[in-house]
Amino acid sequence: ELASTAANVLRRAERGTSAGDGDILSRRWLLIDLDPCRASNVSSTEAEHDAARTLAGRISAALIAEGWPEPVVCDSGNGAHLLYSLDCPADDSGLVKRVLERLAERFDSPMVKVDRSVDNPARISKVYGTLACKGESTLERPHRGSSVLSVPVQLATVDLQLLEVFAGSERPAPAAGRPS
Repeated sequence: ELASTAANVLRRAERGTSAGDGDILSRRWLLIDLDPCRASNVSSTEAEHDAARTLAGRISAALIAEGWPEPVVCDSGNGAHLLYSLDCPADDSGLVKRVLERLAERFDSPMVKVDRSVDNPARISKVYGTLACKGESTLERPHRGSSVLSVPVQLATVDLQLLEVFAGSERPAPAAGRPS
């Protein structure tokens, strides 16, 4: 039904007219979005941009060592993306959220953070090949193009059990009251 709203045409989405989480049947990608720490409405500096790409390499290597397949590696224009192929229902009982939280716990630094907010099934992401245009383009904080940097020769899907082991069980909420 959703495809019939704009079949093979491009239309500006009005508020409330785009697909929502309830419209998504399954997840095909896990997006790990690495953002340099900076004001939200400005482009990254070269150092911030490089720090995000460096962290992407560290995360990819660490996950490969734990049995994950190679990701698709992308430059978001301001940071970096790692994309892992999934075969997962849209209602994953919070699995993707827990994976992103665990990644953030392990890899966040003062310079770069794992974006924990990209866990919802209807998340809209970068169209690679487009410009990242936050704020004004300056010499220190230029607008940059986004791009796909590498794609594995054989794209493998992450096993859901591997994700469950990585994410661990849901943590209980902290008890109310004063700490002892």
